[in-house]
Amino acid sequence: MTLDQAVVEVQQICGWRSDKATQIQNAITYAQTEREKPNRTYPWFLRKTDDTAIVTVARQPQYNIPSDYIEDTEELDGNLYIYLLSGGNTPVNSPGNPQSRTVFLKKQSFAQAQQRYYGVWPYVYNSPPGSILDTGMFVGPGVPRDYYLGDTFVLLFPVPDSVYNISWRYWAQDTPPAIGLENKWLKNAPWVLIGDAAAKISADLGYAQGMQTAAAISQSAADNLFRATINRGEAGRRRSLGSRL
Repeated sequence: MTLDQAVVEVQQICGWRSDKATQIQNAITYAQTEREKPNRTYPWFLRKTDDTAIVTVARQPQYNIPSDYIEDTEELDGNLYIYLLSGGNTPVNSPGNPQSRTVFLKKQSFAQAQQRYYGVWPYVYNSPPGSILDTGMFVGPGVPRDYYLGDTFVLLFPVPDSVYNISWRYWAQDTPPAIGLENKWLKNAPWVLIGDAAAKISADLGYAQGMQTAAAISQSAADNLFRATINRGEAGRRRSLGSRL
């Protein structure tokens, strides 16, 4: 479904109107933005794997977070990883070969990563007198094994010693809706956005029937989308009493 078609559906819910097209477009965009905020249950089609999310530079520890990043897909490990070998005769800065050995980076807090790789800085006095303190300030670079996720950047530990393509699995924002086009939301779950947008426009217009209809459409579509997402993750898995998912 294109954005134009979605606008028409919202107009019908709001009392078979033929106006407010610009406001409805804004409401659909707003609905998508709200659905893509952190700490939500995201639909399967927002899951993304970017094999060139981070291309390291030797002795550079900090890299920007992808512009469409919402949050990591996995709760623990497996979000960032490196295929150690490049694919055949491809350049060193191209995506790695998935048949090579894989290094999975572990997510650490800033303090954990700093102390693991650079140690706990000792007090300046010696105890007992004459003891030798480790006051080294430099740790050699190598293959990244851990990372710290900041607000807008990632710190790699240890500092990379060469060029590595770090793949990243994360929930990614979809492209904004545009006239004449169909993004992932409008292709896979259009009625979620239509219901959300129609509820807002109906509320702005003071149209109670439209609000009620839109809320029912939005809830039903969101429930169906949630079930579809769960089913894609669990279909085909064997379950037994006491087993972990």
